[in-house]
Amino acid sequence: MIRHYSSSETPVLAIAIYNKMRVSENVQVDNYTFPFVFRACATLLANEKGREVHGMVIRVRYDWDKFVRSSLLNFYTVSGEINDARRVFDESEIKDVVLWNAIIMGYSRAGRDLDAFMIFKDMIGLRDIRPNEGTILGLILACLGLP
Repeated sequence: MIRHYSSSETPVLAIAIYNKMRVSENVQVDNYTFPFVFRACATLLANEKGREVHGMVIRVRYDWDKFVRSSLLNFYTVSGEINDARRVFDESEIKDVVLWNAIIMGYSRAGRDLDAFMIFKDMIGLRDIRPNEGTILGLILACLGLP
């Protein structure tokens, strides 16, 4: 249900269900729950709630999960908290192409176009990460913002 409501016209219901899950003794939140809660928080620009959920992710030790991390990073970029997004990126032990694309797109959305290109430069210097269509999209967005 959280997944459905997170991308619906009523993402606030996703957060309401998450809140009920947290206090229920019979239902546990898990690494499949958090990405959709972060999506709802991003849609609603619910920065305080998103930070609260981030704290919960750390407490229940799901901060290692790549899907949780990429959705957290996306939440921070959509919410205009690009420095927090960068901190999530930097603290990630495993950086796959999805995480690299998320930070590139985040910088592009934030109007920090040169930072998007600098992080891309770092990305292409790695042997095990290959740019994809998402990378190109983020770079095109950055190009549109250049003077």
